[in-house]
Amino acid sequence: MLKSRRVRFAGRALKTTRRQKAARLTSKVAAECLESRLMLSASVVTYHNDNASDGQNTQETLLTPSNVNSTSFGKRFTASVDGNVYAQPLFVQGLTIAGGVHNVLFVATEHDSVYALDATNGNVLWQDNMLTAAVSGLPGATSITTVPDADLGGTDIHPEIGITSTPVIDPSTNTLYVTATTKEMVSGVAHYVQQLFALNDTSGAEKYRILNGQNTNLPETLGDTTFLNGVYANNSPIWVNGTGQGNDGQGHVFFNALRQLQRVALTLANNQLYIAWGSFNDQQPYHGWIAAFNPSTLALTGVLNTTPNGIEGALWMSGGKLSVDASGALYGMTGNGTFDGNNTGGTITGINSAGFPVSGDYGNSFIKITPDTVHNSPTNQNINGWGLQISDYFAPFNANALNIGDHDLGSGAPLVLPDAAGNAAHPHLLVGAGKKGTIYLLDRDNMGKFSVNASAENSTVVEEISMNALAGAVFSTPAYFNQQLYFAPQDVAAKSFSILNGTARIGKTPASTSQDAFGLHGATPSVSANGSTNGIIWVTDLASNDLRAYSATGFNTELYTSTQAANSRDALGTAEKFSVPTVANGLVYVGTTNSIVVYGLLNPPASTPASVSAASNPLPALSPAAPNNASPSVGSDSSTDVRSVVAGSDEQNSIPHVDWLFAAPIMNGSSPPAFAQLDSSQPVQKRSPQTPERDALPVSAIDNVFSNF
Repeated sequence: MLKSRRVRFAGRALKTTRRQKAARLTSKVAAECLESRLMLSASVVTYHNDNASDGQNTQETLLTPSNVNSTSFGKRFTASVDGNVYAQPLFVQGLTIAGGVHNVLFVATEHDSVYALDATNGNVLWQDNMLTAAVSGLPGATSITTVPDADLGGTDIHPEIGITSTPVIDPSTNTLYVTATTKEMVSGVAHYVQQLFALNDTSGAEKYRILNGQNTNLPETLGDTTFLNGVYANNSPIWVNGTGQGNDGQGHVFFNALRQLQRVALTLANNQLYIAWGSFNDQQPYHGWIAAFNPSTLALTGVLNTTPNGIEGALWMSGGKLSVDASGALYGMTGNGTFDGNNTGGTITGINSAGFPVSGDYGNSFIKITPDTVHNSPTNQNINGWGLQISDYFAPFNANALNIGDHDLGSGAPLVLPDAAGNAAHPHLLVGAGKKGTIYLLDRDNMGKFSVNASAENSTVVEEISMNALAGAVFSTPAYFNQQLYFAPQDVAAKSFSILNGTARIGKTPASTSQDAFGLHGATPSVSANGSTNGIIWVTDLASNDLRAYSATGFNTELYTSTQAANSRDALGTAEKFSVPTVANGLVYVGTTNSIVVYGLLNPPASTPASVSAASNPLPALSPAAPNNASPSVGSDSSTDVRSVVAGSDEQNSIPHVDWLFAAPIMNGSSPPAFAQLDSSQPVQKRSPQTPERDALPVSAIDNVFSNF
């Protein structure tokens, strides 16, 4: 039972107790409004804001199109870190660390460090480094370092590889999950090691790994690979049956920790933690892998290989993540690799009677991943692994031509659209694009599988937007806000496309186009807004090392770039590829080479205005899924379509913020609290009256809500 709750505001702890005046809610719904004091900002605890990957923070009240300009907005400070920042920074509102309450920015580096920074000034609250024997060392390791890029045959990530993917935070348990890669010398032999860590987000301490019923506070070893005289030795619990490249000669394909890059952001959903892998510099042998773990014990619960009897099929998605819908299904996009289907000569071969690849090889495909409760152990596998299965897919009719031409479909990542965007025939939609620039709009309930030609494909997918519309390769996750999709392709202008509620249709031509082009790899947009108003699109451009802001009404309205102010006042520094800006509480955080650069209003107000989302949207749509039409924030009869993420915690004091109350269960795949209308004709349980503390906030409807838990 919730006896009291504590609200952290402006550095003070304000305590409010349960109220008894239920009669005040005679004709009101108990969850009428979450007052601004309870939702000052949206925490960002996962890549691209939520598990649908829409990129929205709709509780941003400080930054507006009218004040984001070079006169009133600019660089506030730079926080130095010990390595390059490829992962998206994560943000938690009102976290208690070392007896103080902070807005906290979590930053992971390629030097295998995780930082907790005070989000308002960049001060280090704690730092955890994975390069010490006490933290991650193999038995007998005489040195532990990051992996030099020279060991991997390329400079895609330079000069070292440590932590590349975006971690994920479980606010209900104050746990940050992160993977780290190390090179460890044991008896003169180089071991390439990948490990999964569960860190206490209030201290950086390792939390748990259950072995033989004991809490060991050790990481989970994902893979330990040596490479001597041209022979790989892979010591890993991650393996599947198959004859694909790199198999052991006995019908098994093992995870190779030297060749698999953990680039895809971590996903937390369904009470599971999901990790996916691509390749280092296309150095073979590699495959697309997904592994599922129990987040409470780090025990392996499922493994999936996208090409168990072929090659490649990486899951890299330019740093995006496996997106999740309301049913708990996960969606990914694979890169170049073996696809069993063939339609040469106008006849389909390599596909079974159910329409799936005969050997389970899914190169250049959208894939839908669901639990497999039948084939649920290493000794009882399906064609792609165990515990997980590919239950549907879509491969373009020219999938094999894409492979030959190095036109990865999986350079992009998928976005789960809200049900409001669909129609009766196609209520559940998925969208994504790859290197060719074709935008695919798919039905998540019937993705389309493989067709004999383009004409047949057009009848099986919901819609395709010609590659001429984007006119550039996509290396990103699109963003979605107010019935618009936002893309920033490589070497061309950024573009938005309309997708009106109830139509299941994307506009064939761009609704807006930016004046400036984006360079190598383009950009992944982020959205900030106050409810459905004051929308801003944020992007970083790798080619110009520039942070850019546009009005969400269209890319044709540029508000700000970090190159506008005189004397390089707002210079970003050297951006990293696939960098995603994090926007929270009036500040914009961008990872660069060895630093986090922070932008905001140069003269911010003393207090934060109330959020429209917080005031009018008591049950915001949150991970793991897109909201359905019953969601208060999304409905087919609404003129706007807004999602918001609300997350945070103060679990150390066992008095979670209200926003965390909603965030925590949904992040773990369950439902948020359901509030019923109070009936004033019914008696209210008698409780002793409480004398409000000094500075306590006034009695309100929401207090009465909590009095009935």
